[in-house]
Amino acid sequence: MANRLAVSGTHAIAELARRMSGGAKGHIRPLLTRIVMIVFCAMANVAPGAAQSQTDNLIVPGVRVGPVTLGMTDVDLYKMLGDPARTDVTSDGARIHYVYSSLDVGVDRDSHIVVAVETHDPSYATAEGIKFGSSSLALMVAKLGPQEAGSCGPPDLCEYTTSNGLHVGLDSRGCVRYLTIVKEGFGAY
Repeated sequence: MANRLAVSGTHAIAELARRMSGGAKGHIRPLLTRIVMIVFCAMANVAPGAAQSQTDNLIVPGVRVGPVTLGMTDVDLYKMLGDPARTDVTSDGARIHYVYSSLDVGVDRDSHIVVAVETHDPSYATAEGIKFGSSSLALMVAKLGPQEAGSCGPPDLCEYTTSNGLHVGLDSRGCVRYLTIVKEGFGAY
């Protein structure tokens, strides 16, 4: 459809040029209307999200945190974010963590794909507005209460998974300390 619109649009512009050069006077307004309609139709036919900037800071559980998508390769991660501030390896050696200023990205050592993304940065938020610093009340209002029983440990941090797969860390005051998404099948972060 996009090719046909582009060809039609190019054809319409050529026709406009022909008409403006002296032929078929009086038919310019309908042709301009047609060109405008073609442009609007082309814009309406863009797939939702296709034109969406991946530089936004939206957390989409099970999909992405800002520009970092679960399943992307470590090469794509490097092309997008560059050198991390720090690189850590899990004690079992299964994952490499690339720590950036606002994201901690876990990459499976064998497949070289992103399997987890965590943020402590309040500029990243879910569609419901949940972010670093949000209260447990905000989580309940957003219907993002615990799906799985969580665990608590030092330093007074409790962790649970929401119904949509978002992993949430709460401090002793009930405030969000981190938000994590994990690729299905890769367990806890």
